[in-house]
This record gives sequence, structure tokens and C-alpha cells, in this order.
Amino acid sequence: LRASAAMFNARTSTARGEYVPTSLLHDGRWSKVLRVRTASSPPTDAGAYVLKVPAEDRQRASAASNMLRHEARILRQVSQPNLIALLDCRVSDEQTWLLTPHLEGATLRHVFDAGLRCSVSYALWLARQVAQALAALHAQGWRHGDIRPANIHVSPSGHATLLDLGLARPLDSRTPVNGGFAGTLTYAAPETLHHNSGADQRSDLYSLGAVLFQAIAGHPPFLSPNAASLAQAHLQQTPPELSLQRCPAATDIRHLVARLLAKDPLRRPQSAMELAERLMRLEIATMHQRVAA
Repeated sequence: LRASAAMFNARTSTARGEYVPTSLLHDGRWSKVLRVRTASSPPTDAGAYVLKVPAEDRQRASAASNMLRHEARILRQVSQPNLIALLDCRVSDEQTWLLTPHLEGATLRHVFDAGLRCSVSYALWLARQVAQALAALHAQGWRHGDIRPANIHVSPSGHATLLDLGLARPLDSRTPVNGGFAGTLTYAAPETLHHNSGADQRSDLYSLGAVLFQAIAGHPPFLSPNAASLAQAHLQQTPPELSLQRCPAATDIRHLVARLLAKDPLRRPQSAMELAERLMRLEIATMHQRVAA
């Protein structure tokens, strides 16, 4: 945290005021995420905002800064309640950062890592919220490109927020990010594994289907000891059927998840809005599960 604070001379000035880092939330390959408080707030205040800056690795500095600029550009275009909100940003040659709200709760990755399971109704609810965020992105011509549990934040009340648009691409783009596959292989659509991919909005829906499968089953649709066999599974293997004992609409849920994980994009739902509507109907059919939980 001291090193990160030093990057901003202990304070970062934005159009909204000055901010002081209070804790390091994430130190990843491409970015560092800091929780920050306003300079005028008490030192005991943990902070209501998040500052995202490029990773400090000099070899990746240029690419990391470009990814943040790219994310800022998209978030300035797209606003939706289930998509992370951009409060402020700086994308100059001297400094690059994004300011967003701090979200209470945890990512789905933390939920899964803790061994917690979602009820079927709750899993459908979360997936529907992510589908709504994707519908807004897709309407503006963008594919998220990295739908995974770590990029889905869940509040204590169950509100889902889609994070991290650093790998987003135009829907009509055939240019791979950084010259090759970009994303998370566990949740990757088959078409994204080809160099000249035909990836589009339906690739995001496949990835969301893999997350939904994991939320219900407790594990991803494909498990493999190495990247090559995992990629081969996405390309050729049929995912196992979900076990949904004593679940209302079990047949319809299995059918929808199977469609989301279809190898051929033409067999999947064709839009995030179509998917959100189908998920909402299934939510209603299983609503008593969420109430009981």
C-alpha cells in the first residue's frame, strides 16, 4: 500500500476532490485496485470509493494503461444499474486511473472459493442481472470478453454488478486482444479459442452459461488438469447434465443451460435481452426457493 500511495504522492486529485488510499483490494497482472477515502474524511474511514490504476510492472505498463483507457471509454458510453459505474477518470500520458464506487459484498469467485452454494432461484436471479448488464453493453456495440465469477460482484442484498471491461471488444471485431486468446479459459466460448474468431455477443452468453452452471452445480461445466484439454473440452465435449432434484421447472432450466453452452452460437439464445427474459420466467417459477433460503 505504501508503494501504491507513493504513486499518487499519498493523494490523488480528481474532479470530485482528493482521495487517500486506505487498503489494497487487488494486485493483478494488469491493474492494481485500491480502496480510497476522501481527503477530508476521518483517517478511520475505510473509504467509499475504489481507484483502479495500471500494474506497476514496467514491461506491461503501456498495455495496462491502454486497457484502463479502453475501459474508461466504454464506461463513459454505457450506463446500467448492473454495470460498474465510472465516477471519474484520468487517461493522460502522465497518469491513468479510474474512480468507481466501493461495493459492499464479494465477488462470485469469493463465494465459490468459500464453498458456498446458491439456490437455483438465486443463481437464476444473479445470471439475469448480468444478462441485463450485457444487454446494455451489446446495445452499444461491445462484447465484454471475460465473463467469470471474479468479474461478478454480489452485494449483501443480492444485487449483481458486472466488473472489468479491460478485455471488451467491438462486436464486429475479429482482432484478438494482445494478439491471441484473451479471457478466462474455464468460461471461454469455443469460437473465442480460434485465432480468426467469430466471437460476438453470443460468446458472452456462453461464458455466462458456464458461470450459471457452476453456481448451480458447484463446479464449472468442464474440469481439466491442463489448458490444452480444457480448450478441447469447450470445443468438443458435451457438458454434464445439471442435477436438479425437486426443483420446479428443472427441465426448462436444464434446456436453457444446455443451449447457453451449445458449441454452435446459432443454437444459443441470440441476445442478452432474450436470455434475461427467459431467466426471469424461470426465476418466477422457482421463486419460493429464494424465499425459503
